[in-house]
Amino acid sequence: MSPKAAPRSRLEWILRSGRFAVTAEMQPTNGADPEEVRRFAGGLRGKVDAANCTDNPAAHPHLSALAAGAFVAQAGVEPIVQLACRDRNRLALQADLLGAALGEADLTQAHLGYANLRGTDLSERDLTPSGLALIAHAARKASSPSLSV
Repeated sequence: MSPKAAPRSRLEWILRSGRFAVTAEMQPTNGADPEEVRRFAGGLRGKVDAANCTDNPAAHPHLSALAAGAFVAQAGVEPIVQLACRDRNRLALQADLLGAALGEADLTQAHLGYANLRGTDLSERDLTPSGLALIAHAARKASSPSLSV
């Protein structure tokens, strides 16, 4: 049995240690003003272990979760970037995974099933959350980020 790899983030270290972790959800802005995100995240610094950057909640367009994650990190708070399989095809999700690999963000995923109640066409979705998890796991194990899976 091989030894566990070192934690990749402070949040991972906290969770592995068995300590109680506190996270907050960042409601994304409707615009592209980074100062609004940094200001809100700055208010969380020292109060939470990480901040969730949601991905177009309620099936409405907002600032990209990847961009929000970068602004949250700039404010000194560890970001958790969520990727929703709703509204994106495999290529777009893989591109987002590569973008997330460039930063220090933890990556989670969410599939918001209620989106079809708002008229979102789910027929074009070609990647499920479990499929995205397999691709992310394969990319994480690779020596350099690559998504030729």
